Amino acid sequence: NTTVPNVHEVKENMTMGTTLVTNPNGGFLACGPQYGYMCGQQQYISGVCANVSSSFQILSSIAPGVQNCSSNLDIVFVLDGSNSIYPWSSIVNFLVRFLERVKIGPTLSQVGIVSYGEDVTHHVNLSQFNNNSKLLNFVKGLPQHTGTKTHTFLAIDTARREAFMPERGARPDAKKVMVILTDGESHDFYKQKSVIEECENDDIERFGIAVLGYYNRENKSEGEVQKFIDEIKSISSEPIQDHFFNVSDELVLVNLADTLGKKIFALEATSGNFTSSFEMEMSQAGFSAHASKTEPSDRGRNRGTSLEHSLHVGRQGITTCLEMCNS
Repeated sequence: NTTVPNVHEVKENMTMGTTLVTNPNGGFLACGPQYGYMCGQQQYISGVCANVSSSFQILSSIAPGVQNCSSNLDIVFVLDGSNSIYPWSSIVNFLVRFLERVKIGPTLSQVGIVSYGEDVTHHVNLSQFNNNSKLLNFVKGLPQHTGTKTHTFLAIDTARREAFMPERGARPDAKKVMVILTDGESHDFYKQKSVIEECENDDIERFGIAVLGYYNRENKSEGEVQKFIDEIKSISSEPIQDHFFNVSDELVLVNLADTLGKKIFALEATSGNFTSSFEMEMSQAGFSAHASKTEPSDRGRNRGTSLEHSLHVGRQGITTCLEMCNS
């Protein structure tokens, strides 16, 4: 029954006693390294220690390094549905693959979907579905928007202003994420600077996906391809290497779903836009323990015994101590 309140605990293969130290006043401190807890889709292994009495009763538990997840996620997909996207079923398969790995709910992640061509349509509001199965069933029948023009920046701005509204289910404490998927240069690039500045002001983290299928089918020049890629990079948040993706055509897009998901779900545990910083913010912990006598302070504190638990947090190089003092 070793437990820590207010976290979603993971105790598979947990074995107490890897670190064991006696308490001079009786009892002992037993620690195990395999205790962990969930932060969204991520599992953080911190280890746990139990302060055990001489009658083998657990007096208290310590799991150093327990930290709150930074945020839930409100994720809005902005999908180019113009005629050049082909086949549309590849876009649907990509969404399905991604959503199969998301836990949907009012206290978990929420997903909204917007599609565009010359105009913009809201298909799914953030709070519209409260579980995965209903959302997946809807997405499998998602229609292609169609159209001969690609107004990408109109779509981004519409999603910023409308999709993240409280009336559509946006949560004030959730991290805002936008995924923009398109297969060609926009017809409204002149809006780029103002639209992206507004997204930055609203703290919307943006992932850009460039689908090169149309360019390859039409044998576009290297310069035209690069111009398109540069535009999608200009949409994506910094650092670009974490937020920009390109695929050769629509059919291989489904293979990107897992990679994109890992980048996005890492944001549940990070405090900034650096999705790779999850490795540092939630790095594994190792620990050691020892018992020592406490001396009276200048103010006459009672003599007692201190069980000191020292944590050495992997890549961060941080050492912390938690004390349990028996007066």
